[in-house]
Amino acid sequence: MDKVTIISDNCISNYLYDYCGLKYNSPTMSLFINPPCFIKFCGNLKHYLNLEMEFAEGTKYDLSDIRSHWNYPIGRLDDVEIHFLHRNTEREAKEKWNRRRDRVNFDNLIIFGHDMKGCTAIDKVLFNQLPYENKFLFSSKDSNLPSVVFLEEFSTWKEVGHIYDYPEVYKKHFNFDNFFKSKL
Repeated sequence: MDKVTIISDNCISNYLYDYCGLKYNSPTMSLFINPPCFIKFCGNLKHYLNLEMEFAEGTKYDLSDIRSHWNYPIGRLDDVEIHFLHRNTEREAKEKWNRRRDRVNFDNLIIFGHDMKGCTAIDKVLFNQLPYENKFLFSSKDSNLPSVVFLEEFSTWKEVGHIYDYPEVYKKHFNFDNFFKSKL
C-alpha cells in the first residue's frame, strides 16, 4: 500500500511515524492546531494545503500558559492558525511544512485529534462528521461518537495527557501496531 499520511493536531504524528519507522509524510509535525482550526483544516484539506503559509505575530486563542514559556512561529493558512511549537524560525517552519506537504497521500490519510486546548462537545461532533474513514479523537470524556477513543485514565482531567508522556495509556486503548499493519 502507498505511503501513509498522518494528519494530527499535535505531535502524535511525530510519535507514530517514529514508532512505526515510517518516513514523515505529513506537514503536521512538531506543531499543534487548536480544535476549531484543526476541524476547518481537515474539512477542506486540499484547499488549505494549496495555500502558501503566512505568519502572524499573535494568536486568536488564549495560550498564555504556553506563550509565556515558548517563543515559536504562528502560521496562518487563510483562517486556520498553526502553532509551530518546536520550530525556531518562520523560515524553518515554512520549509518543513512545504517539503512534507508535498508528500501528502490523499488516498491513505489517517486523522488524529485530541480533546486538548479547549476542545468542546461540539468540536467532537464536528470532528466525527469529517469525511474520512480513518479518524480518531482521543478524549478524557466518554462519548458515543464512533471516532472518539475514550482514554479512561484521564477521566478526571479536563483533557488527555500527551502521548509522549503516556504512551502506554494510548496503546492500551488503541492498537497502533495492528492498525498501521493494515495501512502499510
